[in-house]
Amino acid sequence: MSKEAIAARLKPVGVSVANEGGAPGSRTGEAVYKAICSSCHAAGLAGSPKFADAGAWAGRISQGFDTLVKHAVEGIRGMPAKGGATDLTNEEVARAVAFMANAGGAKFAEPKVEGAAGGDAKVDPAKGKEIYNTVCQACHTTGAAGAPKFGDKAAWAPRIGKGLDELVASATKGLNAMPPKGGYSGSDA
Repeated sequence: MSKEAIAARLKPVGVSVANEGGAPGSRTGEAVYKAICSSCHAAGLAGSPKFADAGAWAGRISQGFDTLVKHAVEGIRGMPAKGGATDLTNEEVARAVAFMANAGGAKFAEPKVEGAAGGDAKVDPAKGKEIYNTVCQACHTTGAAGAPKFGDKAAWAPRIGKGLDELVASATKGLNAMPPKGGYSGSDA
């Protein structure tokens, strides 16, 4: 493959600002609102209830927290699932729902951030698989640019032998033809 072809394959396919400000799963409702939800809810675009508009939120609040979260996670009417930020966890969406609904008069408890007392956010294997399937597989399924192929124990053995910390450092900082995080724009976590 030419350098241009490799660069094209490594180019990120999308950018979400949801990962800014913390590891996946660790963002507060206010942070998610500011990064994602405010793009519609600040002005009430596309029929969305405007932030802090008690009248617009009253009917929705009366449906209950779980229903509001379900609608926000799955999408409803003009709102895409998770506000279009597919890298948000359901808990982060729930926090954003609580934050916005409370500004409109609700008294919902915002779900706690796991590991908020100084620990690390939980690692989500499903998120790792999602990132691999959308970013890493472009090179690691074919061995492009010398990338070790997925499942090739012989190719991975020397890398794994250096230890997890070294392997993670190479993945986040980049190595040889691989750009930092393989071109992924989200959190290092």
